[in-house]
Amino acid sequence: MAGFKTHLKVALGVSGVLSIISLGTGIANPTQISLFFMLGAIGGILPDIDSDSSIPLKFLSFTVGLLLAFLVILAKVESYSIIELIISWVILYSIFHYSLLYGFRKFTNHRGMIHSIPAGLIFMLITVLILHNLFGFSEFKSWLGGTFIFFGFLSHLILDEIYSVDIKGKKLKKSFGTALKLYQPKDARSTLIIYSLVGVLIYNSPSIKTFQYIFTSDKFYMRITNNLLPNGLWFGDIQESVKSSFNKINGVK
Repeated sequence: MAGFKTHLKVALGVSGVLSIISLGTGIANPTQISLFFMLGAIGGILPDIDSDSSIPLKFLSFTVGLLLAFLVILAKVESYSIIELIISWVILYSIFHYSLLYGFRKFTNHRGMIHSIPAGLIFMLITVLILHNLFGFSEFKSWLGGTFIFFGFLSHLILDEIYSVDIKGKKLKKSFGTALKLYQPKDARSTLIIYSLVGVLIYNSPSIKTFQYIFTSDKFYMRITNNLLPNGLWFGDIQESVKSSFNKINGVK
């Protein structure tokens, strides 16, 4: 299977392409794209959180632990002193951090249902809900952020499947089919839990109508077509700058 660095590089590449398309079509501004770009990169390492010793698991438990602890102490800002808030934050972070580590290590197996397409949908939907309900993003921008997570996640699964093909030996490795899957053949309970969670998250998600409308409209694809190639000179600003510098050197006005 591909290593951590390879997965991260590919996810960054996929996220970069999506970011450029989003900027080029005007569906998001640079500030939002900076966040979405990072979400795509995070999505690319998420499937490996089911590995007990993985960097993504430690990163996720650390980040989510800090975030959850911070959200909890917000309710006590008016009644606690600064020192009390800091102590509460550290204690809550420790509880959340180690609980997440224990939970994933106890209840997940590497290449289990976390390594699947529906799991990618779960992380996408969780991202949509967080962006919309906690950070006040519009329905469309929330779904756009979730899409970055999903495509980053999907790039990881596809890459693992590619690495499970032994080209030189002209055979498939035992790991083939364990990443890019829709269900776990030998674990019906995990499959049921994953799909049930997908259903619950979809039910509680904001409307996707605007997102669907934009990405199925002719205008969006016309923007891509119109902005895909330069209307004039390729890298015109660079050519003009070089020309201007050359003229100055040769005394041409």
